Amino acid sequence: MDMNQDSIIGEDIIFRGKIHFKNVFKLNGKFRGQIQSSGDLIIGHQAQVEADIEVMNITVEGSLKGNVIAGKEIRLMKNARLYGDIRTPHLITESGAKFNGSCIMD
Repeated sequence: MDMNQDSIIGEDIIFRGKIHFKNVFKLNGKFRGQIQSSGDLIIGHQAQVEADIEVMNITVEGSLKGNVIAGKEIRLMKNARLYGDIRTPHLITESGAKFNGSCIMD
């Protein structure tokens, strides 16, 4: 996954609503709502996200509450906290990551 982000929501931002983007997007702040994209999402280590998400690839470093559909891959980094159901063909989980939900891999 290309980790060069095109857009960033900073740590000091609190945002509600719907996010649509095309390439790579990094979320470091607080967000509640929906995220949909054909691109890649990075949830930074300071992020607190409550959202239903549909993207191509997602990397979770922070906290995420919501259901996730990823077309290619979900990565849960060592400090990730994911509470929700996920669907993806490929799941990578680092030691220390927390996941509470169901997983469908197809």
